[in-house]
Amino acid sequence: MSCCYLSSTGDLKDVPASAGPPHHPTTTFAECPELDYLVVPGPDPTGQLSEECIKFVQERFPTLKGLLTICTGSVAMAQTGILDGVQAASNKWALGMLAKAGLLNRKVKWVGDKRFVKDGKVWTGAGVTAGIDLAAEFARVHFSKEVVEFVQDISEYVPNPAQPDPFARLLEGVKLD
Repeated sequence: MSCCYLSSTGDLKDVPASAGPPHHPTTTFAECPELDYLVVPGPDPTGQLSEECIKFVQERFPTLKGLLTICTGSVAMAQTGILDGVQAASNKWALGMLAKAGLLNRKVKWVGDKRFVKDGKVWTGAGVTAGIDLAAEFARVHFSKEVVEFVQDISEYVPNPAQPDPFARLLEGVKLD
């Protein structure tokens, strides 16, 4: 298995993260090899994707085995149109803020009462820790029981189910559709 960190520029300069250390890209959108999975972490929910990024996602999505988003990664991917009609989770605080500001992409079927959602080959996690639960569920579906139990034991983590989501309360009174 190999991983790529993507950038839109050929100089492969470090990309600042919205939190934490910068990321060092290993390839560009134009030079990226074939991918099985695309994992999208959560950027600033009001940020705009570059045209190059949108085009890359739109072209690559049909051949992916899966798309996994964490936190506001689903809000970013909604800009590409690939989530139109798809049930998706995202950070509830961000969903509420975007909905109240009239900036929420209403073509997506936003789910406000689950920690993670799987719709076809799209896996979306609500918030940062929900992303851990999403990864645990993805592993449960794709890997052997022994591997999953080993990883849970060495990380000392017990996954939460998709529901109930204790953070669903953050969207009480907020219209997502």
